[in-house]
Amino acid sequence: MAVVVWLLGLYQSAKGWGNLVTSAVDTYQAVQGSLQRLISERKRAAMQLALYSVFAVAFAYMIAMISYGLTQLGEADPNAVLTAKVVETNVTLNALSPATIWTVIACVAGIGLLGIAHIAQFTGLRKLVTFVGGVVWFYTLAMGWLLGIATVLGFAELAMGSHMPSPPPPVAFMVTTAITAALGMAVGHLVPKIGEASSRAFGGIPRRTG
Repeated sequence: MAVVVWLLGLYQSAKGWGNLVTSAVDTYQAVQGSLQRLISERKRAAMQLALYSVFAVAFAYMIAMISYGLTQLGEADPNAVLTAKVVETNVTLNALSPATIWTVIACVAGIGLLGIAHIAQFTGLRKLVTFVGGVVWFYTLAMGWLLGIATVLGFAELAMGSHMPSPPPPVAFMVTTAITAALGMAVGHLVPKIGEASSRAFGGIPRRTG
């Protein structure tokens, strides 16, 4: 009888240890799967962040190049005839102007600081960069809409031709305005996507201690 009791106790003990091991294995597999999904999600977010950032910086660079080129042209010769060749030449000459260089630096620095703020969990820095990004988002969208409306009105004047009291704007200028409007809208669309992708790629990473 004592042997039977001992065997039953041994069985129950072995069964308990077996359940414990099974539970541990199941927990490990669940955690491993969650980590793999998390890492995979972070990789996708990082790739999206890189793609959005490249396009946003490129579009912002083009806006700065066009704006600075036309400003320089207006200051040099206010009465210049804005043909396609004149616009293209002045914009191309200012491809590496201070405006374009500082625009690229500011964009890259902002995206980088946002990533650092998420990784290091610097709440103040993250809020500051997010606020500046909100200003950029509002400015680029407003610029895009205003230039888009101006483009539509300009082409309407071109269509009416001689019926307008003042001469219509040059076609090259209107095309340039339309391009700038599209670029502004694109940057405004990308800014919140960059913030979201940066948060998913780097947000919530625990800091190492010790």
